[in-house]
Amino acid sequence: MKTILSKRRYATVFLTLSLVSSAVAFEDIYEPDNQFEQAKEIYPNHPQQHTLHSVKDVDWFKIYAEKLRYQIAVKRVGSDIDVVFEIYNSEGTLLGEEVDAYSEGEEEFTNWTAPSDGIYYIKIHDMVESLKEGHCRINMQYELHYKLHDETAELPWQIRGVVTDKLSGNSIQGAMVESNCNRQAYSGERGEYRLNSCSFPNGTYALTVTKPGYQTLSCHFPATGLTLITRQLSLIPASRSHEIQPIAKSDHTLQASQKEGRFKVALPLFPLPEDECVLYYLAIQYPEPDNRLFIIRDFNQLVEVKSNVMPHWIGVGYPNPAKDAQVVIDKPVNEMPRGEYKLYLLRMPGYVEEPLKHLDLGELKVTTFNVE
Repeated sequence: MKTILSKRRYATVFLTLSLVSSAVAFEDIYEPDNQFEQAKEIYPNHPQQHTLHSVKDVDWFKIYAEKLRYQIAVKRVGSDIDVVFEIYNSEGTLLGEEVDAYSEGEEEFTNWTAPSDGIYYIKIHDMVESLKEGHCRINMQYELHYKLHDETAELPWQIRGVVTDKLSGNSIQGAMVESNCNRQAYSGERGEYRLNSCSFPNGTYALTVTKPGYQTLSCHFPATGLTLITRQLSLIPASRSHEIQPIAKSDHTLQASQKEGRFKVALPLFPLPEDECVLYYLAIQYPEPDNRLFIIRDFNQLVEVKSNVMPHWIGVGYPNPAKDAQVVIDKPVNEMPRGEYKLYLLRMPGYVEEPLKHLDLGELKVTTFNVE
């Protein structure tokens, strides 16, 4: 028995399939990035997958480069797009010619040398000006890859330094250095280490250093922009942990604000010497009669205090970090009880594992803020 579709039913089926297919042409998670000012950061050896969801879509990327040679490639290109990319300096001036050697569905690449250290931009768009008749825009994805041409060269977007014995000054080999975005490295013969920085350009980084026979060291430090970060890490022998010195005094406090129906708490990115190690503990106490005390563990992650265990700030999570502060709470005001809040910022030496038992070694600053 042969089934025959009427023209109307065939048109309906075709339209349905077209709409389903067209649904694939979605905006990627990095949008909006159509303008120079909206460029999204991309890091070497960390490719990003994007889409050119319409013929007018443009994607801008921001990179930090030293005066070295790099390979920039657009790979895994969908069959419905013909990608073209251009490189600009921080003033928005085009450097050289656009890269467009191939056609739809084919990869593009170039070997490029940065003229000087600094910020550069990559613009990617589609050369297919119109769709073929009856053709749905389905395969419009691509991946941008960016890496050093010489894989052995030192990366300018890394965290690097030396691990030493704080008492003797001798270098320590084989210490494990781990960041708060799950990057790991071991110190070398001369105590040197280096690891790729996290995917967020601004915020509070955290490093934890472990080595048998030594007190574990955990450090928070600010990161502002796509730059090389140097942190010198000194370990105390476990047998000498009683010799930990109190932290230097400061004027560091948490900052709260209420604006446009939002309640925000921010941790300013206080500059620190490269050899200073500080660990942050953040807390907020609700107004009376509630009076509950919460540890701020991560962005908008409040853990009620019910024991003497006090987890430190993890340091990642806010989607739109500022250059001078990291927002740790951002909630609608109507979700917050009215009244006076207390904000606690405890700064401790990075060697202290039980801060509540050693408050004399740290610095606790308390501020208040009224939610109206």
